[in-house]
Amino acid sequence: MRLLIGALPAALVTLSMAGGEEAHAAAIEGCRDLTPSGEAARPADRRLPTAMDLVRLRDVGWPASVALDGVSAIAVSPDGARVAFQIRRADPRANQYCLGLYVATIGARPQLIEVDAGGELIRETLTRTGIANFPTGVPKVITPHWSPDGEWIAYLKRRNGITQVWRARADGSAAEAVTTSEIDVEDLAWSEDGGSIIFSTKPGLRDTERAFDREAQVGYLFDDRFVPKASSRPFAYSPLNAAYFVVDLGSRNVRQATLLERQLVDPTSDPKRPPHAMLVATGRDSVAWTRARDANEYIPTTELHARIAQGPEFVCRTDACTHIVGVWWADDGQTVRFMRREGWGLSQLGIYVWRPGHGNPRRTFLTDDLLANCQPARSDLICLHESSGNPRCRATFTEAGWRQL
Repeated sequence: MRLLIGALPAALVTLSMAGGEEAHAAAIEGCRDLTPSGEAARPADRRLPTAMDLVRLRDVGWPASVALDGVSAIAVSPDGARVAFQIRRADPRANQYCLGLYVATIGARPQLIEVDAGGELIRETLTRTGIANFPTGVPKVITPHWSPDGEWIAYLKRRNGITQVWRARADGSAAEAVTTSEIDVEDLAWSEDGGSIIFSTKPGLRDTERAFDREAQVGYLFDDRFVPKASSRPFAYSPLNAAYFVVDLGSRNVRQATLLERQLVDPTSDPKRPPHAMLVATGRDSVAWTRARDANEYIPTTELHARIAQGPEFVCRTDACTHIVGVWWADDGQTVRFMRREGWGLSQLGIYVWRPGHGNPRRTFLTDDLLANCQPARSDLICLHESSGNPRCRATFTEAGWRQL
């Protein structure tokens, strides 16, 4: 197994203000170098970083290693030959973010194909103390979704204050909006035949905002819907149920999604999903999942479960199967690969392989660096990587060690 590592550095905050045509011109100029040139700085050019250097760092995904089931900043094509991801970088002069969607060939000389660019930053929201859709300053992870034939990539893109589904040709020749929703699209998935896209929204949020508008005419009741440091308007109560729709890519007709189509967008709604599962990985007819031993723990101690085809369920409860942050199946459908936190203060990341029913897991790789959003690609793993002294870069790991591409 090889571990292919690829990514780019982090965007932080915006600093200055610009408006009107000046802002638009500044945005175009400031985003021209969104992709790295690939040229290493000569020793004579090296200097200490400034605040502006830090602000303008490029980034892919979240600025931390997190394991969210089904959420990844990178996506591998169906044939395992290409990877797609969004790069973002703050542009202080225009007071906005530069955004671009790119495709690269795995294992080839680094060359990025820009398939789309532009749009507004989509921020992550969360549910807290009964309040829904609470805004954060963290960018939402934009997951590219490859069509079954590998010709198109679908993704979320925000323009004019509304998030829609877009699709772009993987060769960079075309990009277009797919949906015309009146409210933000939350997530999406391709149909199995590639002829349509399933997407989700939260109509209850729109209805609640309209009710707030009517309430504002007579004055708000200041209650626990308010978070004054975040907004002068009240927030909706949670939960807000999602609605699922299907858009036909030929006719652009929209209809309600069936239960099976909904499961493509929301795997947690699949009745076959193992109960109380945290992370789930499927391969051929096999399924592996993590489960918390004690749900009351702040950092749950995990155990790893696996079932191959219709065979018995195997459980790994050794120390090696705790603190797991990623699970994948190898191509053979018989071997589970997983990544876990370990070492002093859980500061290291280790990659393990486990053949259920054939002994304990075996560690194949250990690093002090950050790995995130790993995805299987044939016999390899594609990951985002960075270290304390090096920004995210594209490299490959083999049994012989690291090799910078």
